[in-house]
Amino acid sequence: MRSPCDACCKSGVNSTRVNDRRMPDLANDPERFTLRHADATREGHAQLTEEFGLVTEQATRLPMRKDSASTALLISLIAAAPVIIWFEAHRRRCL
Repeated sequence: MRSPCDACCKSGVNSTRVNDRRMPDLANDPERFTLRHADATREGHAQLTEEFGLVTEQATRLPMRKDSASTALLISLIAAAPVIIWFEAHRRRCL
């Protein structure tokens, strides 16, 4: 026969005994999340958010693909124009 204490001292998950009589020592727990940790986490998050804002601002300043393509086409036409003019003049004069 089970005692009434067995019902309150067993975990419902894996039926192992739970030691409810002794509280953990939170003052000396190295895994404790203190206010200093929370503040450091908040500062880290703010710093990351600021850096992300700077990166997105720089990305919006980059030229778009359409602008880059039109600039490349213009440069190639300007560079090719003297060659085409010379070739046509030479062809008409020599032939």
